Amino acid sequence: MGRVDRPLEGLGDDLPFTTAFDFPPFRRGSFCFSPPKSNLVIFDRISWWCATLRWCFPENPCAASLQNEAMETGLSGKRAPRPPLSHVGFQLTEVKKSREHLGLEFIRSIQFTNPMKIISSFVLLSATVLVAETTFSPWSFTEKDLFPSAIISTATVDWNGDEELAENKKTEGDPELEAEDIPIYGDENGWLAVDLGGISEGAKVEVEISVDGYMKPSKWKGTIGKTSEDGEARVFPKGLWDYPALMKVRQQRPVNATFKVKVNGKTLDEETEICTMRSINDCAFYILWEEDGEEFDDFSWLFAAYVNENHPWVDGILKEALDSGLVSSFTGYQSEDPEEVIAQVFAVWNVLQRRGIKYSDVSTTTPSKFVFSQNVRFLDQTVKSTQANCVDGSVLMASVLRKIGINPYLVMVPGHCFLAFDSGDGEDSEIIGLETTMIGNAQLKPLKVFSGLSEKGKLRELKISYESFIEAIDAGNGQIEEHSDELDSEEYPDIQLISISDARELGIMPIAFDEIEQ
Repeated sequence: MGRVDRPLEGLGDDLPFTTAFDFPPFRRGSFCFSPPKSNLVIFDRISWWCATLRWCFPENPCAASLQNEAMETGLSGKRAPRPPLSHVGFQLTEVKKSREHLGLEFIRSIQFTNPMKIISSFVLLSATVLVAETTFSPWSFTEKDLFPSAIISTATVDWNGDEELAENKKTEGDPELEAEDIPIYGDENGWLAVDLGGISEGAKVEVEISVDGYMKPSKWKGTIGKTSEDGEARVFPKGLWDYPALMKVRQQRPVNATFKVKVNGKTLDEETEICTMRSINDCAFYILWEEDGEEFDDFSWLFAAYVNENHPWVDGILKEALDSGLVSSFTGYQSEDPEEVIAQVFAVWNVLQRRGIKYSDVSTTTPSKFVFSQNVRFLDQTVKSTQANCVDGSVLMASVLRKIGINPYLVMVPGHCFLAFDSGDGEDSEIIGLETTMIGNAQLKPLKVFSGLSEKGKLRELKISYESFIEAIDAGNGQIEEHSDELDSEEYPDIQLISISDARELGIMPIAFDEIEQ
């Protein structure tokens, strides 16, 4: 015995269809029909259905007439005639053609007076064509890891400039969709989306995504104009992130991300993913497309978000550098003299040494299968703790240099980061490396003590500091030379030359972190 008691799905909320019958398999000749396995009975030609009616009712003249009429009508869109109830023995309340289902015919609602033969004939036809239900799955640019630093620093970035990639925003001149691409709808700069599968062109879709405590319910509503060859589309609602809350994430924690979808008025089962909200100090470096693959998305430009030339503490560092007497002013490239530029960089180096900044390899982050990241301190965290790993020291130096108009770079090589800067603002100017981990090699007296030293004592201290500075330049230049080919190729995720100026032009802004406020 079999039992079917399920509504037809995939036809919209206005198309109910429920069968609830207990029956044995129905035999005719050598054929054996079993109860339908699918809850969606669809026929690609109404004539096939009518032929089966005639097979079930071989002596019924109305069934023969109905089949002939259907064969003449074909798929022209004409409605098949309704047979007299007294002849057929059942009531066909509506046979309807649906353009939303690729022109296939389906039964909307049937009330049976003789269910056994009719149900069994449906089984034969249900095997002809099945249309997949619309499904969806959550999608995240950084898999299940959410990075506050990335979300905050790219809040105003438009990755595609004047071009629109979202299908619902495209105008004449925007890039055409490639055959292998999945069409995008909504906010093409978003971090969270849903992937729709089995979606039809013209479908009305509503998407809502929220992250507990960090993103308010963010919605997109519209029509799917294009799909991929496999009936796929990706929808990005505009994320309503709570940026102050993201700034306060100092330790990673699990969060619930909820995804809701409605298609043609029908609500699909919502999905909830447990994601990891990473610390504000975690910076995504690169993301692998596959766990063991070589293809990757480069996220190294995110390190530029930790370079903060606008931090109020930068002015204090520059004042101390001027008080040291090494330079009379900070003029950037105005002198057009590389030696003057190097002197300004040395003045900053010297004052950071006097503040007691020491190298400390505190960079461990929780590993991820696909996302490689690095722990980075903000400027005030480094100055306050007087500790800096290779990235921390480079970010600190870069913040001060950018403030005085010198173009800094963060140089990434396998397992390491150091600073570089332009010796001038011309295209032919040299890039000079500076190994920032060597900043703690010289033990210098604080500025207040230095001011009270004799001239001989001051010269001795400045000589120690300058020698460590030159050694740091030699070490930095040596690593740039060693990795010059890889840096030029830009094909290696862990070997990158990150221009802070280029990152700012792209839209990567400093994260306005303040240790006291947090």
